[in-house]
Order: sequence, then C-alpha cells, then structure tokens
Amino acid sequence: MPYKPTGRPNGRPPKLPPNAGELVLKDLESRMDPSTRLVSPQLSKIARLLNVSRSSIKRVVKMLRDDGALELVCVKKTPTAMMSDVYYRIK
Repeated sequence: MPYKPTGRPNGRPPKLPPNAGELVLKDLESRMDPSTRLVSPQLSKIARLLNVSRSSIKRVVKMLRDDGALELVCVKKTPTAMMSDVYYRIK
C-alpha cells in the first residue's frame, strides 16, 4: 500500500488533539439556540473541522455526556410523529 507524503499509510486517522472535548463543545455552543440551549449534532462537520473520524467525535461527545456537559434530548416534530429528532442540550 503506498504511503502519503506525510509518511502515514492511507486511511489511518490522525490522533485526536488533547483538547478535543473543548473544541467540540465550543463548536456546539457556536450553533446553539440561546432560548432553548438545544443544538443539532452535526458530527460529520465537526470531524472534518478537526480532521479526525466521525467515530472519534462520537467518543468525545459520549465523554461530554458522561461528564454532564451535554444532555441528549429527543424532540418529535409533531405529537403524532413516530420518529424523533436528536438534539443536545448544553448545560
């Protein structure tokens, strides 16, 4: 398998920055609705911004939820809707 000019093999993700939790939380806060404190998780965009995989961002978000910085909220568009939209509430 050929290597990239950086010396890393193709497909190998770079390491997460040490302050990944702060960076993810800052991005979520910039898109937060101030009245409800809800934000739509756009994990793919955050992953592209930090140049890491989407699963790495999911692990960081789970860590933030476990620490109490984020709360998972499911909101139905209509009362009779079968599916809900997933949002995070920033505490």
